[in-house]
Amino acid sequence: MPVDLKSYIKGLVIKGGLLAALAVPGLHLEAQQTFNVKFDLGSNSIAGALFETNDGFLILGTGGDTLGATHTDMFILKTNNSGETMSLFHWGEPEKECYARTKAQGKFSDSTYITACLVVQPGPNECMLIWFDNDGDTLKTMHFPSPVVDEHEFVETRHLVVDPEEDCFYLSLGIYRPETQNDYVVQKRTKDGELLWEVYTDGPISEQSICMALEDSGLLISESSSTNDGYYRSIKKISKEGNYAWEFPVPPIAGSPMPRDILVVGDVLLCTGSGKPDGELFNVPLLYAVDTLGNVIWQTLANENPSLYQIMNNVVETCDSGYVGAARYHVPQVEGDTLDADDNYAAWLIRYDHEGNILWDRKFSEVNSERYNHEIYDLITTSDGGILFCGEAADHWSANPNMDAPAQQAWIVKLDACGCLVPGCDPECDPPDCHHPTNVPAPNYFLIGPNPVSEWLNIYIGDALANDALPTIYLYDLQGKLVDNFVVNNVNTTYIW
Repeated sequence: MPVDLKSYIKGLVIKGGLLAALAVPGLHLEAQQTFNVKFDLGSNSIAGALFETNDGFLILGTGGDTLGATHTDMFILKTNNSGETMSLFHWGEPEKECYARTKAQGKFSDSTYITACLVVQPGPNECMLIWFDNDGDTLKTMHFPSPVVDEHEFVETRHLVVDPEEDCFYLSLGIYRPETQNDYVVQKRTKDGELLWEVYTDGPISEQSICMALEDSGLLISESSSTNDGYYRSIKKISKEGNYAWEFPVPPIAGSPMPRDILVVGDVLLCTGSGKPDGELFNVPLLYAVDTLGNVIWQTLANENPSLYQIMNNVVETCDSGYVGAARYHVPQVEGDTLDADDNYAAWLIRYDHEGNILWDRKFSEVNSERYNHEIYDLITTSDGGILFCGEAADHWSANPNMDAPAQQAWIVKLDACGCLVPGCDPECDPPDCHHPTNVPAPNYFLIGPNPVSEWLNIYIGDALANDALPTIYLYDLQGKLVDNFVVNNVNTTYIW
Protein backbone atom coordinates (compact mmCIF):
# COMPACT_ATOMS: atom_id res chain seq x y z
CA MET A 1 0.00 0.00 0.00
CA PRO A 2 1.31 3.49 -0.76
CA VAL A 3 2.52 5.51 2.21
CA ASP A 4 3.46 9.10 2.94
CA LEU A 5 7.09 9.46 1.91
CA LYS A 6 7.78 12.11 4.51
CA SER A 7 6.84 9.67 7.26
CA TYR A 8 9.40 7.04 6.37
CA ILE A 9 12.18 8.47 4.22
CA LYS A 10 14.87 10.77 5.42
CA GLY A 11 17.00 10.59 2.26
CA LEU A 12 20.14 12.58 1.65
CA VAL A 13 21.38 12.99 -1.91
CA ILE A 14 24.74 14.27 -3.11
CA LYS A 15 25.28 14.64 -6.86
CA GLY A 16 28.74 14.59 -8.40
CA GLY A 17 29.71 17.43 -10.68
CA LEU A 18 32.71 18.85 -12.47
CA LEU A 19 33.84 20.96 -9.52
CA ALA A 20 36.71 19.29 -7.69
CA ALA A 21 38.54 21.40 -5.10
CA LEU A 22 42.30 21.18 -4.74
CA ALA A 23 42.79 19.45 -8.09
CA VAL A 24 44.50 21.04 -11.08
CA PRO A 25 41.94 20.93 -13.91
CA GLY A 26 42.85 18.73 -16.83
CA LEU A 27 40.70 17.62 -19.75
CA HIS A 28 37.03 18.09 -18.83
CA LEU A 29 34.68 15.93 -20.86
CA GLU A 30 31.05 15.10 -20.28
CA ALA A 31 30.70 13.89 -16.68
CA GLN A 32 28.41 11.01 -15.81
CA GLN A 33 25.86 11.45 -13.06
CA THR A 34 27.06 10.30 -9.64
CA PHE A 35 25.26 10.33 -6.30
CA ASN A 36 25.36 8.97 -2.77
CA VAL A 37 21.99 8.38 -1.05
CA LYS A 38 21.15 6.99 2.38
CA PHE A 39 17.64 6.18 3.63
CA ASP A 40 16.54 5.86 7.22
CA LEU A 41 13.66 3.38 7.08
CA GLY A 42 13.86 2.30 10.70
CA SER A 43 15.94 -0.41 12.31
CA ASN A 44 17.34 -3.15 10.08
CA SER A 45 17.15 -1.04 6.91
CA ILE A 46 18.97 -2.44 3.89
CA ALA A 47 18.81 -1.88 0.13
CA GLY A 48 19.06 -5.39 -1.26
CA ALA A 49 18.54 -5.28 -5.02
CA LEU A 50 18.67 -2.89 -8.00
CA PHE A 51 17.06 -2.42 -11.40
CA GLU A 52 17.63 0.30 -13.97
CA THR A 53 14.46 1.52 -15.70
CA ASN A 54 14.05 3.86 -18.67
CA ASP A 55 13.70 6.85 -16.33
CA GLY A 56 15.52 5.95 -13.15
CA PHE A 57 16.12 3.07 -10.76
CA LEU A 58 14.12 0.61 -8.67
CA ILE A 59 15.51 -0.43 -5.28
CA LEU A 60 14.19 -3.37 -3.28
CA GLY A 61 14.94 -3.74 0.40
CA THR A 62 13.91 -4.27 3.98
CA GLY A 63 12.99 -1.59 6.49
CA GLY A 64 11.12 -1.09 9.73
CA ASP A 65 8.85 1.18 11.72
CA THR A 66 5.76 1.07 9.51
CA LEU A 67 4.01 -1.18 12.02
CA GLY A 68 6.22 -0.62 15.05
CA ALA A 69 9.75 0.18 16.06
CA THR A 70 11.05 -3.36 15.57
CA HIS A 71 8.71 -4.55 12.82
CA THR A 72 10.38 -5.35 9.50
CA ASP A 73 8.69 -4.79 6.15
CA MET A 74 9.66 -5.06 2.51
CA PHE A 75 9.90 -1.93 0.35
CA ILE A 76 10.12 -0.99 -3.34
CA LEU A 77 11.66 2.44 -3.90
CA LYS A 78 11.61 4.30 -7.23
CA THR A 79 14.17 7.04 -7.90
CA ASN A 80 14.93 9.23 -10.88
CA ASN A 81 18.31 9.21 -12.63
CA SER A 82 19.70 11.58 -9.97
CA GLY A 83 18.82 9.27 -7.07
CA GLU A 84 15.92 11.44 -5.88
CA THR A 85 12.91 9.56 -4.49
CA MET A 86 9.85 9.40 -6.73
CA SER A 87 7.71 6.81 -4.91
CA LEU A 88 7.84 4.25 -2.10
CA PHE A 89 5.83 1.05 -1.56
CA HIS A 90 5.82 -0.81 1.76
CA TRP A 91 4.33 -4.23 2.42
CA GLY A 92 3.68 -5.42 5.95
CA GLU A 93 0.93 -6.88 8.13
CA PRO A 94 0.44 -7.04 11.92
CA GLU A 95 2.06 -10.16 13.41
CA LYS A 96 3.85 -10.78 10.12
CA GLU A 97 7.27 -9.56 9.02
CA CYS A 98 8.50 -9.51 5.43
CA TYR A 99 12.16 -9.78 4.49
CA ALA A 100 13.34 -8.90 0.98
CA ARG A 101 15.98 -11.33 -0.21
CA THR A 102 19.08 -10.39 -2.16
CA LYS A 103 19.57 -12.23 -5.46
CA ALA A 104 15.83 -13.01 -5.53
CA GLN A 105 14.37 -10.84 -8.26
CA GLY A 106 14.13 -10.50 -12.02
CA LYS A 107 12.56 -8.79 -15.03
CA PHE A 108 10.29 -10.34 -17.67
CA SER A 109 10.26 -9.47 -21.37
CA ASP A 110 7.34 -7.02 -20.98
CA SER A 111 9.23 -4.99 -18.30
CA THR A 112 7.20 -6.55 -15.49
CA TYR A 113 9.35 -7.18 -12.39
CA ILE A 114 9.12 -9.86 -9.71
CA THR A 115 10.73 -10.40 -6.32
CA ALA A 116 10.55 -13.16 -3.73
CA CYS A 117 10.10 -12.39 -0.03
CA LEU A 118 10.07 -14.34 3.20
CA VAL A 119 7.02 -13.77 5.42
CA VAL A 120 7.62 -14.63 9.07
CA GLN A 121 4.49 -15.21 11.14
CA PRO A 122 3.27 -17.32 14.08
CA GLY A 123 3.61 -20.96 13.09
CA PRO A 124 5.20 -22.00 9.78
CA ASN A 125 6.37 -19.04 7.72
CA GLU A 126 5.24 -18.36 4.16
CA CYS A 127 6.84 -17.45 0.88
CA MET A 128 5.58 -14.43 -1.02
CA LEU A 129 5.95 -13.19 -4.59
CA ILE A 130 5.37 -9.55 -5.59
CA TRP A 131 4.94 -8.40 -9.19
CA PHE A 132 5.50 -4.68 -9.88
CA ASP A 133 5.98 -2.29 -12.79
CA ASN A 134 8.47 0.30 -13.98
CA ASP A 135 7.14 2.89 -11.50
CA GLY A 136 7.41 0.56 -8.50
CA ASP A 137 3.63 0.08 -8.34
CA THR A 138 2.58 -3.36 -7.16
CA LEU A 139 0.61 -5.33 -9.75
CA LYS A 140 -0.20 -8.40 -7.63
CA THR A 141 1.07 -10.54 -4.77
CA MET A 142 0.95 -14.27 -4.17
CA HIS A 143 1.48 -16.24 -0.97
CA PHE A 144 2.23 -19.94 -0.99
CA PRO A 145 2.93 -22.28 1.91
CA SER A 146 6.49 -23.31 2.57
CA PRO A 147 7.25 -26.99 1.86
CA VAL A 148 7.74 -27.82 5.53
CA VAL A 149 7.09 -31.02 7.39
CA ASP A 150 6.36 -29.48 10.76
CA GLU A 151 6.35 -26.12 12.49
CA HIS A 152 9.88 -26.60 13.82
CA GLU A 153 11.39 -26.25 10.35
CA PHE A 154 12.33 -22.88 8.95
CA VAL A 155 12.04 -22.11 5.24
CA GLU A 156 13.23 -19.02 3.38
CA THR A 157 13.22 -17.76 -0.18
CA ARG A 158 16.88 -17.81 -1.18
CA HIS A 159 17.26 -17.03 -4.89
CA LEU A 160 15.12 -16.14 -7.90
CA VAL A 161 16.20 -15.82 -11.53
CA VAL A 162 13.99 -14.94 -14.51
CA ASP A 163 14.24 -16.50 -17.96
CA PRO A 164 12.95 -13.65 -20.18
CA GLU A 165 12.90 -15.86 -23.30
CA GLU A 166 10.49 -18.38 -21.80
CA ASP A 167 8.91 -15.75 -19.53
CA CYS A 168 9.23 -18.01 -16.50
CA PHE A 169 11.32 -17.99 -13.34
CA TYR A 170 13.25 -20.34 -11.08
CA LEU A 171 13.08 -20.11 -7.29
CA SER A 172 15.27 -21.66 -4.60
CA LEU A 173 13.82 -22.28 -1.12
CA GLY A 174 16.12 -23.15 1.77
CA ILE A 175 14.84 -25.59 4.41
CA TYR A 176 16.52 -25.44 7.81
CA ARG A 177 15.98 -28.11 10.43
CA PRO A 178 17.25 -27.44 13.97
CA GLU A 179 18.40 -30.98 14.80
CA THR A 180 19.09 -32.69 11.48
CA GLN A 181 20.23 -31.94 7.92
CA ASN A 182 19.28 -28.87 5.88
CA ASP A 183 17.94 -29.12 2.33
CA TYR A 184 16.66 -26.89 -0.44
CA VAL A 185 13.97 -26.97 -3.13
CA VAL A 186 14.31 -25.61 -6.68
CA GLN A 187 11.06 -24.67 -8.41
CA LYS A 188 10.21 -23.58 -11.94
CA ARG A 189 7.13 -21.36 -12.25
CA THR A 190 5.34 -19.59 -15.07
CA LYS A 191 5.38 -15.81 -15.31
CA ASP A 192 2.09 -15.79 -13.36
CA GLY A 193 3.48 -18.01 -10.58
CA GLU A 194 2.00 -21.40 -11.56
CA LEU A 195 4.25 -24.26 -10.41
CA LEU A 196 5.68 -26.28 -13.33
CA TRP A 197 8.06 -28.57 -11.43
CA GLU A 198 10.21 -28.75 -8.33
CA VAL A 199 13.37 -30.62 -7.39
CA TYR A 200 13.81 -31.48 -3.72
CA THR A 201 17.37 -32.12 -2.48
CA ASP A 202 16.38 -34.32 0.45
CA GLY A 203 19.43 -36.40 1.32
CA PRO A 204 21.57 -37.74 4.15
CA ILE A 205 23.75 -34.62 4.27
CA SER A 206 23.05 -30.93 4.79
CA GLU A 207 22.76 -29.02 1.52
CA GLN A 208 22.08 -25.38 0.69
CA SER A 209 22.11 -23.27 -2.46
CA ILE A 210 24.49 -20.30 -2.27
CA CYS A 211 23.62 -18.70 -5.61
CA MET A 212 21.91 -19.49 -8.92
CA ALA A 213 22.58 -18.40 -12.49
CA LEU A 214 20.81 -19.08 -15.78
CA GLU A 215 22.52 -20.32 -18.93
CA ASP A 216 21.15 -21.32 -22.33
CA SER A 217 19.93 -24.81 -21.44
CA GLY A 218 19.54 -24.86 -17.69
CA LEU A 219 20.14 -23.55 -14.22
CA LEU A 220 23.53 -23.42 -12.48
CA ILE A 221 23.63 -23.74 -8.68
CA SER A 222 26.49 -23.15 -6.29
CA GLU A 223 25.88 -25.78 -3.61
CA SER A 224 27.45 -26.19 -0.20
CA SER A 225 27.11 -29.55 1.55
CA SER A 226 28.38 -30.67 4.91
CA THR A 227 28.83 -33.88 6.84
CA ASN A 228 30.51 -34.73 10.10
CA ASP A 229 33.73 -35.09 8.10
CA GLY A 230 33.74 -31.62 6.57
CA TYR A 231 32.37 -29.48 3.73
CA TYR A 232 31.78 -30.28 0.08
CA ARG A 233 31.38 -27.44 -2.40
CA SER A 234 30.19 -27.94 -5.96
CA ILE A 235 28.60 -26.36 -9.01
CA LYS A 236 25.71 -28.34 -10.45
CA LYS A 237 23.37 -27.93 -13.39
CA ILE A 238 19.65 -28.70 -13.60
CA SER A 239 18.08 -28.66 -17.06
CA LYS A 240 15.11 -26.45 -17.89
CA GLU A 241 12.99 -29.60 -17.67
CA GLY A 242 14.06 -30.20 -14.07
CA ASN A 243 16.52 -33.04 -14.71
CA TYR A 244 19.97 -33.39 -13.20
CA ALA A 245 22.53 -32.58 -15.92
CA TRP A 246 26.02 -32.52 -14.38
CA GLU A 247 28.08 -31.54 -11.36
CA PHE A 248 31.71 -30.87 -10.57
CA PRO A 249 33.49 -30.01 -7.31
CA VAL A 250 34.86 -26.51 -6.86
CA PRO A 251 38.52 -26.63 -7.96
CA PRO A 252 41.08 -26.70 -5.13
CA ILE A 253 42.29 -23.14 -5.66
CA ALA A 254 43.05 -20.68 -2.86
CA GLY A 255 41.35 -22.94 -0.33
CA SER A 256 38.44 -24.30 -2.47
CA PRO A 257 36.29 -21.17 -2.25
CA MET A 258 32.53 -21.54 -2.34
CA PRO A 259 31.13 -19.48 -5.26
CA ARG A 260 29.05 -16.62 -3.87
CA ASP A 261 28.01 -15.40 -7.32
CA ILE A 262 28.22 -16.95 -10.80
CA LEU A 263 28.31 -14.98 -14.04
CA VAL A 264 27.88 -16.96 -17.27
CA VAL A 265 30.02 -15.54 -20.09
CA GLY A 266 29.77 -17.79 -23.16
CA ASP A 267 31.15 -21.18 -22.11
CA VAL A 268 32.96 -19.73 -19.09
CA LEU A 269 31.68 -19.50 -15.52
CA LEU A 270 32.98 -16.51 -13.60
CA CYS A 271 32.84 -17.17 -9.85
CA THR A 272 33.36 -14.97 -6.80
CA GLY A 273 34.40 -15.87 -3.27
CA SER A 274 37.29 -15.51 -0.87
CA GLY A 275 40.67 -17.19 -0.89
CA LYS A 276 43.89 -17.36 1.07
CA PRO A 277 47.09 -16.05 -0.54
CA ASP A 278 50.17 -18.23 -0.08
CA GLY A 279 51.45 -18.01 3.46
CA GLU A 280 48.41 -16.09 4.72
CA LEU A 281 46.05 -17.24 7.44
CA PHE A 282 43.11 -15.04 6.44
CA ASN A 283 41.14 -14.22 3.30
CA VAL A 284 41.03 -11.72 0.46
CA PRO A 285 38.42 -11.34 -2.34
CA LEU A 286 38.76 -13.88 -5.13
CA LEU A 287 37.53 -13.93 -8.73
CA TYR A 288 38.14 -17.01 -10.88
CA ALA A 289 37.03 -18.44 -14.23
CA VAL A 290 36.30 -22.12 -14.91
CA ASP A 291 34.86 -24.07 -17.82
CA THR A 292 31.88 -26.42 -17.47
CA LEU A 293 34.20 -29.32 -16.64
CA GLY A 294 35.66 -27.50 -13.66
CA ASN A 295 38.99 -26.66 -15.27
CA VAL A 296 40.48 -23.41 -13.99
CA ILE A 297 41.13 -20.79 -16.68
CA TRP A 298 42.43 -18.04 -14.40
CA GLN A 299 42.16 -16.82 -10.84
CA THR A 300 42.86 -13.42 -9.25
CA LEU A 301 43.29 -12.65 -5.56
CA ALA A 302 42.90 -9.04 -4.44
CA ASN A 303 45.80 -9.47 -2.04
CA GLU A 304 45.37 -6.54 0.36
CA ASN A 305 45.14 -6.62 4.15
CA PRO A 306 43.88 -10.23 4.57
CA SER A 307 41.22 -10.69 7.26
CA LEU A 308 38.57 -13.18 8.29
CA TYR A 309 35.58 -11.67 6.50
CA GLN A 310 36.99 -10.19 3.28
CA ILE A 311 34.91 -11.77 0.53
CA MET A 312 33.60 -10.94 -2.94
CA ASN A 313 29.83 -11.46 -3.21
CA ASN A 314 28.91 -9.92 -6.59
CA VAL A 315 30.29 -9.61 -10.09
CA VAL A 316 28.90 -7.97 -13.26
CA GLU A 317 30.17 -7.68 -16.82
CA THR A 318 31.07 -4.28 -18.27
CA CYS A 319 30.36 -3.12 -21.81
CA ASP A 320 34.00 -3.71 -22.86
CA SER A 321 33.98 -7.39 -21.75
CA GLY A 322 35.61 -6.66 -18.42
CA TYR A 323 34.17 -7.16 -14.94
CA VAL A 324 33.45 -5.29 -11.73
CA GLY A 325 33.31 -7.18 -8.45
CA ALA A 326 31.87 -6.02 -5.11
CA ALA A 327 33.53 -7.03 -1.86
CA ARG A 328 34.08 -5.85 1.71
CA TYR A 329 37.39 -4.39 2.88
CA HIS A 330 38.69 -4.73 6.42
CA VAL A 331 39.80 -1.22 7.42
CA PRO A 332 43.08 -1.28 9.38
CA GLN A 333 42.81 -0.04 12.93
CA VAL A 334 44.19 3.46 13.46
CA GLU A 335 46.95 3.70 16.03
CA GLY A 336 45.57 5.07 19.27
CA ASP A 337 42.01 3.76 18.84
CA THR A 338 40.51 2.94 22.22
CA LEU A 339 37.97 0.50 20.75
CA ASP A 340 38.58 -2.85 19.14
CA ALA A 341 37.96 -1.94 15.48
CA ASP A 342 37.89 -5.49 14.09
CA ASP A 343 34.36 -4.92 12.78
CA ASN A 344 35.18 -1.86 10.65
CA TYR A 345 34.54 -2.62 6.98
CA ALA A 346 34.38 -0.47 3.87
CA ALA A 347 32.57 -1.16 0.61
CA TRP A 348 35.10 -2.31 -2.00
CA LEU A 349 34.81 -2.33 -5.81
CA ILE A 350 37.44 -4.04 -7.97
CA ARG A 351 37.66 -3.62 -11.75
CA TYR A 352 39.09 -6.43 -13.93
CA ASP A 353 39.84 -6.87 -17.61
CA HIS A 354 38.56 -9.95 -19.48
CA GLU A 355 41.58 -12.00 -18.35
CA GLY A 356 41.14 -11.19 -14.67
CA ASN A 357 43.85 -8.56 -14.33
CA ILE A 358 42.97 -5.86 -11.79
CA LEU A 359 42.69 -2.42 -13.43
CA TRP A 360 41.64 -0.40 -10.37
CA ASP A 361 39.91 -0.71 -7.04
CA ARG A 362 37.87 1.76 -4.97
CA LYS A 363 36.88 1.81 -1.32
CA PHE A 364 34.02 3.75 0.26
CA SER A 365 34.02 4.46 3.98
CA GLU A 366 32.62 6.70 6.71
CA VAL A 367 34.78 9.21 8.56
CA ASN A 368 32.59 10.34 11.46
CA SER A 369 32.22 7.03 13.28
CA GLU A 370 34.47 4.90 15.46
CA ARG A 371 32.71 1.66 14.54
CA TYR A 372 31.03 1.05 11.20
CA ASN A 373 30.25 -1.54 8.58
CA HIS A 374 29.46 -1.19 4.87
CA GLU A 375 27.95 -3.95 2.77
CA ILE A 376 27.20 -4.15 -0.96
CA TYR A 377 24.24 -6.44 -1.66
CA ASP A 378 23.69 -5.80 -5.37
CA LEU A 379 25.69 -4.29 -8.20
CA ILE A 380 24.81 -3.32 -11.80
CA THR A 381 26.35 -1.42 -14.67
CA THR A 382 24.14 1.36 -16.02
CA SER A 383 23.18 2.44 -19.52
CA ASP A 384 25.50 5.47 -19.36
CA GLY A 385 28.51 3.23 -18.64
CA GLY A 386 28.49 3.92 -14.91
CA ILE A 387 28.28 1.61 -11.90
CA LEU A 388 25.48 1.46 -9.34
CA PHE A 389 25.52 -0.47 -6.07
CA CYS A 390 23.25 -0.75 -3.07
CA GLY A 391 23.48 -2.21 0.42
CA GLU A 392 23.73 -0.88 3.94
CA ALA A 393 25.84 1.63 5.80
CA ALA A 394 25.70 0.55 9.43
CA ASP A 395 27.01 2.50 12.39
CA HIS A 396 26.34 0.12 15.24
CA TRP A 397 27.96 2.07 18.05
CA SER A 398 27.92 5.84 17.80
CA ALA A 399 24.37 5.94 16.42
CA ASN A 400 23.13 3.22 18.74
CA PRO A 401 25.31 3.08 21.86
CA ASN A 402 23.09 0.53 23.63
CA MET A 403 23.70 -1.97 20.82
CA ASP A 404 20.16 -3.32 21.18
CA ALA A 405 19.53 -3.32 17.41
CA PRO A 406 21.59 -2.54 14.32
CA ALA A 407 21.43 1.05 13.15
CA GLN A 408 21.64 0.29 9.43
CA GLN A 409 20.74 2.76 6.73
CA ALA A 410 19.76 1.66 3.24
CA TRP A 411 22.50 2.88 0.91
CA ILE A 412 22.62 3.58 -2.84
CA VAL A 413 25.72 4.88 -4.68
CA LYS A 414 26.03 5.78 -8.38
CA LEU A 415 29.58 6.01 -9.79
CA ASP A 416 30.99 6.93 -13.17
CA ALA A 417 32.70 4.44 -15.50
CA CYS A 418 35.98 4.77 -13.58
CA GLY A 419 34.30 3.94 -10.27
CA CYS A 420 34.52 7.53 -9.04
CA LEU A 421 31.97 9.11 -6.74
CA VAL A 422 34.03 12.30 -6.97
CA PRO A 423 34.44 12.60 -10.78
CA GLY A 424 38.08 12.46 -11.85
CA CYS A 425 39.38 10.39 -8.94
CA ASP A 426 41.70 8.41 -11.26
CA PRO A 427 43.46 10.24 -14.13
CA GLU A 428 45.05 6.93 -15.18
CA CYS A 429 41.68 5.26 -15.71
CA ASP A 430 40.76 4.58 -19.33
CA PRO A 431 36.95 4.35 -19.24
CA PRO A 432 35.16 2.07 -21.72
CA ASP A 433 34.64 3.90 -25.02
CA CYS A 434 31.21 2.37 -25.54
CA HIS A 435 29.55 5.04 -23.41
CA HIS A 436 29.92 8.70 -22.51
CA PRO A 437 33.42 9.89 -21.57
CA THR A 438 34.09 10.99 -18.03
CA ASN A 439 35.80 13.94 -16.37
CA VAL A 440 39.55 13.41 -15.85
CA PRO A 441 41.49 16.14 -13.99
CA ALA A 442 45.14 15.75 -12.98
CA PRO A 443 47.30 15.45 -10.96
CA ASN A 444 45.58 13.05 -8.61
CA TYR A 445 46.38 13.91 -4.98
CA PHE A 446 43.00 14.37 -3.42
CA LEU A 447 39.60 15.56 -4.60
CA ILE A 448 36.65 17.04 -2.73
CA GLY A 449 33.14 17.42 -4.02
CA PRO A 450 30.70 18.94 -4.17
CA ASN A 451 32.17 22.26 -3.07
CA PRO A 452 30.46 24.06 -1.40
CA VAL A 453 28.50 21.30 0.30
CA SER A 454 25.28 21.37 2.33
CA GLU A 455 24.79 17.71 3.28
CA TRP A 456 27.17 14.90 2.25
CA LEU A 457 30.79 15.67 1.39
CA ASN A 458 32.83 13.13 -0.62
CA ILE A 459 36.61 13.21 -0.21
CA TYR A 460 38.86 11.05 -2.40
CA ILE A 461 42.40 10.25 -1.21
CA GLY A 462 44.53 9.03 -4.13
CA ASP A 463 47.56 6.80 -4.42
CA ALA A 464 49.78 9.85 -4.97
CA LEU A 465 49.79 10.35 -1.21
CA ALA A 466 50.96 6.80 -0.49
CA ASN A 467 54.58 7.82 0.06
CA ASP A 468 53.75 10.91 2.09
CA ALA A 469 52.46 11.32 5.61
CA LEU A 470 48.71 10.75 5.47
CA PRO A 471 46.97 14.03 6.20
CA THR A 472 44.53 15.35 8.73
CA ILE A 473 41.52 16.85 6.96
CA TYR A 474 40.07 20.06 8.42
CA LEU A 475 36.58 21.15 7.37
CA TYR A 476 35.44 24.78 7.73
CA ASP A 477 32.11 26.47 7.13
CA LEU A 478 31.67 29.52 4.91
CA GLN A 479 32.45 31.81 7.86
CA GLY A 480 35.78 30.08 8.49
CA LYS A 481 34.63 28.22 11.62
CA LEU A 482 36.12 24.75 12.11
CA VAL A 483 33.37 22.16 11.67
CA ASP A 484 35.25 18.87 12.01
CA ASN A 485 38.59 17.19 11.43
CA PHE A 486 39.67 13.60 10.96
CA VAL A 487 42.85 11.64 10.26
CA VAL A 488 43.05 9.78 6.95
CA ASN A 489 44.19 6.19 7.44
CA ASN A 490 44.09 4.75 3.93
CA VAL A 491 44.77 5.78 0.32
CA ASN A 492 42.69 5.04 -2.80
CA THR A 493 39.56 5.53 -0.69
CA THR A 494 36.53 7.79 -0.95
CA TYR A 495 35.61 9.07 2.50
CA ILE A 496 32.00 10.16 3.01
CA TRP A 497 31.45 12.86 5.66
